[in-house]
Amino acid sequence: MNIWINLVNGVQDDDENNDTANKVVNKVCYTVPKIPCFEEFTSSTCGPCASFNSGFVPWCAQHEDEITLVKYQMNWPGSGDPYYTAKGGVRRTYYGVGWVPWLVVNGGFVDTDMGAVQNAFDQAILQPGLLDIAASHSITNTSITVDVTVLPFSNFNNFRVHIVVFEYITTGNVATNGETEFHHVMMKMIPDANGTTVNFTDRVPFHINQTVDLANTFVEDFSDLGVVVIVQDFNSMDVYQSVYSEENGQFATEARLQSLSVDGTAVPGFDPDTFDYTHTLQGGATVVPTVTGVPMDQNAIAIVIPALELPGTTTVDVFAEDLLTHNTYNVNFEWATGVNEPSAKAIRVTPNPSAGRIIISGADHTNITVFNTTGKEMLRIQDFTANSLDLSSFPEGIYLLNIEKTNGTTLNHKIVLVK
Repeated sequence: MNIWINLVNGVQDDDENNDTANKVVNKVCYTVPKIPCFEEFTSSTCGPCASFNSGFVPWCAQHEDEITLVKYQMNWPGSGDPYYTAKGGVRRTYYGVGWVPWLVVNGGFVDTDMGAVQNAFDQAILQPGLLDIAASHSITNTSITVDVTVLPFSNFNNFRVHIVVFEYITTGNVATNGETEFHHVMMKMIPDANGTTVNFTDRVPFHINQTVDLANTFVEDFSDLGVVVIVQDFNSMDVYQSVYSEENGQFATEARLQSLSVDGTAVPGFDPDTFDYTHTLQGGATVVPTVTGVPMDQNAIAIVIPALELPGTTTVDVFAEDLLTHNTYNVNFEWATGVNEPSAKAIRVTPNPSAGRIIISGADHTNITVFNTTGKEMLRIQDFTANSLDLSSFPEGIYLLNIEKTNGTTLNHKIVLVK
């Protein structure tokens, strides 16, 4: 992102070298539905926990296909829950838990009343998922093997991937608060309570496969285990995505397109096993054409990354359901024969948006016309030889800058004026 200032206090700045600020912004290339993650800190010796869970447990059952849930049994009040583990204590310290019951939704504290729970859920499901997760696990005797792939849709630094093994229902930790069974109780965190630290790169899958022994945990029934995967920004605590792992899950590996189109027209000669195509641009084209790809497998993901300029290349990254298998289709935009490509690429218009003064480079001896959004001609200059336009007298809004070169090529630029 480049930001300019001009006409400071209504006059041209004598030193324009310090009028620009730059900042890198990571743009998300794709989104998926986000699954809200509920983490409860509770105890079988806590009376208020029993009271809250009397409403919270049925609510979670009602929304079991819409959320993920894990509970950490704490070692207080009194002697605390018999199923307390130090891993739960690490999680407690991370969130700064001061009492139980304590509820966290997508990394943020939520009051333990059902109105607040419902409101937190309603807000959470409106958030986009900025990464996707494919997770499966298998259990052999007392060992569990988990296989997790995370596909990020931008660059994310200092994230944690938490893999939490839980038991759906336990009864061996009954204590003094009147509860007779406990739901989604954490049994193991893989590799530990701190998770796996990752710096994600946009569209580069991150894969974990690990086997651990659960023999020395509080597991009561090895056929009653589940796994939740939580991907979290360590610094902000925001949970970006969570999913339940599928036991013995198998994910498809089909990562091809069944169709590819440019501005709604099918690419001639498209073949799912051919990955490079050329599309010819006519003179004057300035808007990157819209490319659409439809995957063969409805569970696959097709991510379109438009060309930054013309000529250029738009890519379609196709990821199979397993999020590991991947193909890239390229649509290369080239000028038609006779179009002066170097000349077309040389023209630059900055800043945009602008307060009125537009710098135009590479447009010597062109004809320039400015139109408003209704098509009214606002300005016309024949044989333009300057390096800037002063549009400060124009009202704030959007304008079309038409640049006609001597060879007949016409370029259009959208200009935004702000006051």
